[in-house]
Amino acid sequence: MANNDGEKFEYHTPEHPLPEEIQKMERGETVCKFCGVSYLIHREIKALEDKLTATQKELERYKGCDEKERLMRQELKVVQDKFEEQKQTIEAKDAILSKLKQQVSDKEENINRLKSSSKELEERLGKSIQDGEKCRLQLNSLRQSLPPLILTLQQQKSSLQNIQTFVEHRDRITKEEFARIKTAVHKICSAELSETQKSKTKVTELEKENQVLQGKLAELTDTVTNYKSQQDKLKTEHDQAAILLQERDALQKEFTNLKNQYEKSVTECRAVTFQAEQYKEQLRAKSQEVENTIAQQRKRDQTAESNVTRLTRELKAAEAQLAMSEKERDALIKRFDEQRRTEQEIKNKASATENKTEEMKTALYRTQEELMALKAERESMILSHQNRIEQLKDSFRRKIQDSEQWPEKLEEALRSERQKHAAEIRLLEEKLKENFVMEMQIEKEKHQELVEKYVRENKNSESKVQSELTMLGSKHKAEMVEVQRQLRECRANSTHMENSLREEIGNLKTIIAELEERLGKVDFESDEVVLKLKGDLRGKDQMMEELRSEVSSLEQQLANAKEDNDLLQDTVRRECEERFELTEALSALKEELLQYKKPATGYGQSQRAASLSPGVSVARQDSPKDSPGQRSNSAGNSYSVPHPPPQPASLPSYMSSTSTTMGFDGDRAKTPGKFKGGNVADIRKRIAATMGRK
Repeated sequence: MANNDGEKFEYHTPEHPLPEEIQKMERGETVCKFCGVSYLIHREIKALEDKLTATQKELERYKGCDEKERLMRQELKVVQDKFEEQKQTIEAKDAILSKLKQQVSDKEENINRLKSSSKELEERLGKSIQDGEKCRLQLNSLRQSLPPLILTLQQQKSSLQNIQTFVEHRDRITKEEFARIKTAVHKICSAELSETQKSKTKVTELEKENQVLQGKLAELTDTVTNYKSQQDKLKTEHDQAAILLQERDALQKEFTNLKNQYEKSVTECRAVTFQAEQYKEQLRAKSQEVENTIAQQRKRDQTAESNVTRLTRELKAAEAQLAMSEKERDALIKRFDEQRRTEQEIKNKASATENKTEEMKTALYRTQEELMALKAERESMILSHQNRIEQLKDSFRRKIQDSEQWPEKLEEALRSERQKHAAEIRLLEEKLKENFVMEMQIEKEKHQELVEKYVRENKNSESKVQSELTMLGSKHKAEMVEVQRQLRECRANSTHMENSLREEIGNLKTIIAELEERLGKVDFESDEVVLKLKGDLRGKDQMMEELRSEVSSLEQQLANAKEDNDLLQDTVRRECEERFELTEALSALKEELLQYKKPATGYGQSQRAASLSPGVSVARQDSPKDSPGQRSNSAGNSYSVPHPPPQPASLPSYMSSTSTTMGFDGDRAKTPGKFKGGNVADIRKRIAATMGRK
């Protein structure tokens, strides 16, 4: 008898096969009712040989199944740990995405605030331009009104001086004439006493002429009243001139204020334009960066989509293989179901991240469109401002030309007014001279009539004539005193006017000094405003630096997200490979399990011993590798396949074939009484015993 180690399996083919009638017999007719052994042992051996070859093939496939299962479980644990880590990273990415969304909303709010501030600045610029136009118009009107006022004041001064000189000249002439009249009267009184009668006759004529002279005197009084009314008018005009000067001072103050406001608005406009240019450059840089990031994101999305499609195909294949393996092992099916659920969650999270990236893309597109709209609005506003500035320049040029033409017109008007005034003064002088000559003639005639009357009358009337002469002298003196009083009043008024004009000039000088101080203060305030604007610009620069740093951090976060995505793809690929290995290990395990499904019948021929020797040798070769300790699950929920104990090289010959309980099909035979078949080890012992007997 050959040993089990090293012997080859010998196949025995019967020389004389059984007839068909015997082969067609039922199993119960070919099996012994007492021992359970079939009478057709060769046929049973042939069936066992076929089953043994099949089990050998399965055992070859199940080699190293426990070690692979242990490694696969360890890898599964590592994959689960990696999956938890990826889960945590995905949660962190979700938080980062929420922060990015918040930052995008903050950037949109900043853009809206900048839009509102630019609109307010434009409105203020328009208002300042309108105020500057109003101030310019008021200044031009004041400049136009000031020269005629100054000319009228100078004319009034010259007219007052002319009147004063004329009155003084008339006083001298009246005094000289009065002295000549006195001398003439004395001469006439002394020389023409003889002609008193003639004078009496002429007295009546002189009385008539006296009446005429009284009428003329009334006319002269009327002219004096007219002169007084003209003087009152001049006073009123002087008061109006003072009021106009006050208004001019107020307008000058308003003009200075408006000029300061205009300068402030101009500086603000320049600062705003400078800020707008800076914002334009920054927006261009940002748009370029956004376009670059969008292109990179598109490339990443394309690679991610290709990887996802490839992974989905691989996952489908793995799921099909897992479905086949799940039918054979319930415990592994549960594990694989859990793994599938986790993978589905990963897919959902990946899809959620893709949706979020799409939302970020749409938000970026929207912001880019808004930036383009803002650029177009800013360009249109710049064009409108330039057109408005050109219009203002043209209008200002026209107004300057008009203002340059004004002095010529004023000179022509002054020339005409001077000519008119000189003509009026000449006419007035001629009238006054004529009136004075007429008055002197009237006075002479009156005196002559009085002398004639005095001569016609008696010598007693000489005293009356003298009294009348004294009365006339007193009247003339009173008139002279009145004229002198009027002259003093005119001089006092002229001095008062000169003092008032000097006071006004002093007030104007003080106002000019105050305006210069205010201009200095305004310059200081404008410097402060410029410093404030510079501070604002520095703050805006800092904000732009912060935005750039945020953009760089966002790019870094995107790079980290890309690395994490690559890691996820790598882990999914490795999981798929591990699943393939698990399926292979499961198939090997299935073959190893089928190995242990040994028939319960005994073997009575030497061929059975020869046929069992390779299987036993295979079991002995695998026994040191597949120990129960090595095949135990690390998690504690898998199974361990029991191996048979080592078989001896030979068995004693006293063990008979009646101890076997193998049936024809490898199943346990139905034994009479209380006979029961043993386990796999007992079956192998029985087979070895039968083989030893043979």
